[in-house]
Amino acid sequence: MLAIIKAEFLKEKRAANAKLLLIAPVIFIGFILLLNLLMGPSPKGKSYLVAAAFNWWPMIILPAMITLMVANICDKEKSVQQIFLKSTGIPAKSLLIAKNLIIFMETLVILVILGLLVFFIGKVILQQDILGKQLLKATICLFVGSLPIIEMSFLAKRYFYFLVIIIANFVLSIVGAVVAVKSYWWLFPWSYNLRMMAPLLGVHPNGTFLNTGDSLLNLTAVPQAIISASIWSICLLALQLALQCRGEKHDSIN
Repeated sequence: MLAIIKAEFLKEKRAANAKLLLIAPVIFIGFILLLNLLMGPSPKGKSYLVAAAFNWWPMIILPAMITLMVANICDKEKSVQQIFLKSTGIPAKSLLIAKNLIIFMETLVILVILGLLVFFIGKVILQQDILGKQLLKATICLFVGSLPIIEMSFLAKRYFYFLVIIIANFVLSIVGAVVAVKSYWWLFPWSYNLRMMAPLLGVHPNGTFLNTGDSLLNLTAVPQAIISASIWSICLLALQLALQCRGEKHDSIN
């Protein structure tokens, strides 16, 4: 299994996803920085940079990035290469798990880069009141909250074209901003990230700052979202593996 993961990692180093890891966060932060300068000074104890970065990124950019990375890693092997892989006896389930783990790692790297850029620009350049521990918690929660989206993207890639998946993820993420303030938000995976950012960073899912005493500041939403995201991820991965097994049995019969 480790050899398969290593092979997938080496292939990713030469693929488009490796470039996205650095380019996307830098371009996004540059855009957010420009908007921050146009908006003027942040309110005392708050940061427009953090609010915009950790609201727009999970709502608009991250779902698109995940879709693109999943599509790239799934489409990497051509039909001839797939036949070769089958001939080597490499279990398709192991290959699927390895691809999932690689996308997990890439998502975490992107989020860490984003967090570091926000902290450096906000704290050092803009001299805003930003807590590193706060950003660290937000980054970890964004990673966990993104796991169901990754698994759903892998599952959707089995049946739909890239364009359909990226549009669906974009639309569902926008809907997630609305669902995040509802009592049933925990049933909708696209709302998890925005719901967790509310108590962690004091940012409403619509991008505005929350007032003191707002019900969205209740920290119980964070472990609830983490547990829900973990359950969704495990169930969706199990479903993918089951479908992969069924596909292998069908191929062996034919």
